[in-house]
Amino acid sequence: MICVGDARLGVQRCAKVSATAAAEAAAQQGVWTVDLAGASPWRVTGPSDPLTSTESTSLESTVRDTDIRSGNSPDLGDSDGGGGGSGTGKPPHHEMTTSRNGQGFHRYSHGHRDLVSAQSFNFYGTRMATASADHRVKVWDRNVNTGQWTVTDVWTAHDAEVTDVRWNGPFVGEHLGTIGEDGLLRIWQEDANEAANSGRRFKKIFEQVSATGVPYMCLEFKNIGTESYLAVITRDGYLSVCEPEDHDRLSAWRILWSDYLCKTPPRTEETGFRLSWHKERLPAPSAVLAGLDRKSLSLAVAVGDSVKVFRTDKDRKFYVAATLEGAKGLVRDVSWANGSMRGFDLIATADKDGYLRVYEIHTPTFPARPTPTGSPKPEKDLRAMQSPPSRVARSGIGAGLAGGARGRRDENADSPGAFRQESRLVAELAMNAPWRVQWSPTADLLTATGDDGALRIWKKAVDGRWLEAAEVDPMA
Repeated sequence: MICVGDARLGVQRCAKVSATAAAEAAAQQGVWTVDLAGASPWRVTGPSDPLTSTESTSLESTVRDTDIRSGNSPDLGDSDGGGGGSGTGKPPHHEMTTSRNGQGFHRYSHGHRDLVSAQSFNFYGTRMATASADHRVKVWDRNVNTGQWTVTDVWTAHDAEVTDVRWNGPFVGEHLGTIGEDGLLRIWQEDANEAANSGRRFKKIFEQVSATGVPYMCLEFKNIGTESYLAVITRDGYLSVCEPEDHDRLSAWRILWSDYLCKTPPRTEETGFRLSWHKERLPAPSAVLAGLDRKSLSLAVAVGDSVKVFRTDKDRKFYVAATLEGAKGLVRDVSWANGSMRGFDLIATADKDGYLRVYEIHTPTFPARPTPTGSPKPEKDLRAMQSPPSRVARSGIGAGLAGGARGRRDENADSPGAFRQESRLVAELAMNAPWRVQWSPTADLLTATGDDGALRIWKKAVDGRWLEAAEVDPMA
């Protein structure tokens, strides 16, 4: 398994390789770092050909031997005093070292006792969390002067394999979200008063059991200023969108909306339910002008062979704004690009049929609804005046979502701010069985990994075509 991740490019993905290559990677217990030259064309170098010090953009990739989940997996010893690694007898490493001038390829041992299943960078790219099938989570800090990553803490996060880990925004403290095969969602908060590597630095402040008894498959945070939102979905397609009772404290959460997105799949059927928030503060200007609430929540969910794009209307209820179709197989991953100022949204998918697909979501042009004659105040203000006061103070989004059945808009009902958007398939990029896809923070690069063990990077040409700009093969 090849896993590639970088804080600046936002790459956090893995690809399956042959059994021989996987065995070699497992034996090496290594992590490869590959540098891309800043000038075009980019070039990829191997261990015997390190880049010069002027070529400073780096991608870090972790090698592991099985499974297909997202992950970048540096490794250290365990917090309980046990040795790290995989039973080789070697002492645990407590630092990721770099090669000459911090450039070129290098290897390091991740120290987990089992496979690394997930990885996540924080908002600034200075901290990293890795999750493993050994039930543990490790947090790493990067020294901005030396470029070295050192472990801050490692602890047992679940009583089963940890399948996903995500950092929340840094606005209300340092928080991690994890899900595991034990069917639990947990939120962890860092206590800076605890010693590093004590196993107690990150404390559990919230726990939620899967409502369906089926383990969670994916989770992701969204931040609007200091407000945090969380979406999590189970393997049988049960989606939950949550908001904290108090946005300054993440120890108590309530469900804003939860529902099955499809018929429950058979146990033997492969599923790929994945989530991607629109992470920017405001939607695309064209959507706002058409009536979409400026604080609308927008979420893309991979469901079978399609992607459903959910938004909240002015009544703060979710509705399906668009459906992305065209895949001839299971959608394995979805990623929503930043850059709503372009006037439309960009969403990329990794599909089982061997293609990456790029969609544009446009807002149809239609005249705004006129205000009825004799209505001096907007309808939403009249509703606010007639509504009884709530006992618990809620955010604007939470207040609306809490009303109504499960926070879901009846698709046949007419509501202000709810309208269908047009999805356009603008690119189909052939790739050998892609598994993960991710946009760079500036949305000018599209990265993906697949079964061939290589990381591919695409850029959009001036004529509108998406072209492969670089290919990174750490196993070459």
